[in-house]
Amino acid sequence: MTTPFPELYPKADQKHLGALKAVADLKPTGVTVHYTADRDLDRAVRALAARELGYHLIIDRAGAVFQFVPFSKGVWHAGKAMWGSLSPNRAHIAVSLVSWGEVECLAPGAFQSWNAQTVPTDEVVQRQVEWWDAATAAQEAALLEVLAWVCGHGIDVSAICGHDECALPKGRKIDPGGVISMTMQELRNAVRSRLAAQAPTG
Repeated sequence: MTTPFPELYPKADQKHLGALKAVADLKPTGVTVHYTADRDLDRAVRALAARELGYHLIIDRAGAVFQFVPFSKGVWHAGKAMWGSLSPNRAHIAVSLVSWGEVECLAPGAFQSWNAQTVPTDEVVQRQVEWWDAATAAQEAALLEVLAWVCGHGIDVSAICGHDECALPKGRKIDPGGVISMTMQELRNAVRSRLAAQAPTG
């Protein structure tokens, strides 16, 4: 008998549970990683709710994890997308990092978000040729912990993707992009390493 996937992430704050729209029953087979495109969690949630979009989990700048929808329910989070043979909207847990995402360099040391908000210079990094509102170390640690927990409940590491990897047509989305300090393949490898370290021995 297959063990049902848990409804809730045990380390998540559940006070916002139900704040975002669930669209259908879900039996999770993967995870899609996003960023919020806003530094203000409450404002980001209001914008999602207004568009009937959602994430299961959002990780704030301090690394705190908030759950908005139980894992037994799907959310519309990826638009037109495919990972393997499945739409992430119908098969994936959606996890998002609080970040502006890609930012614009106005002048040396001066950065702004897509909606002209000033972005703290010491939290901006350049990856390739773009500038990004980088995830904090606490966010990345929490993301890795979430992904290892999910995979510990039966989801294959290969079913973790970035929104940029699954969105159609290719290039339509850029998240999580340079918000995180590693490529998605490096992130998947980090999850594998964490799972291997957690595996019982002897």
